[in-house]
Amino acid sequence: MNKDPKISHIQIRGLMISTVIGVGVLSMQNSLVTLLETDGWIAIILAGILTIPVLVMYDQLFKLHPGMDYFQIVKATLGPIIYYFSLIIMLAYKIFAIGI
Repeated sequence: MNKDPKISHIQIRGLMISTVIGVGVLSMQNSLVTLLETDGWIAIILAGILTIPVLVMYDQLFKLHPGMDYFQIVKATLGPIIYYFSLIIMLAYKIFAIGI
């Protein structure tokens, strides 16, 4: 068993794909049926297609920075000030989203 706790780019790719499928297929159905009625399947497929470039970008980032995890890559790419600022914004968003 590998004792390295880091997630590889292949594992993050699988995680992102399963997340996109899980959100698109399982949780968006009720709200899409209410809003779009029978055309909701088009929105699910379109959202899946639009996330493919993001997945490719993540994959390329992990290939460019081997041995680094996501947070190390973002900190090295954006710089520490922007990194911590964006981390605080994401944390505040998640707290707000959980509170709703």
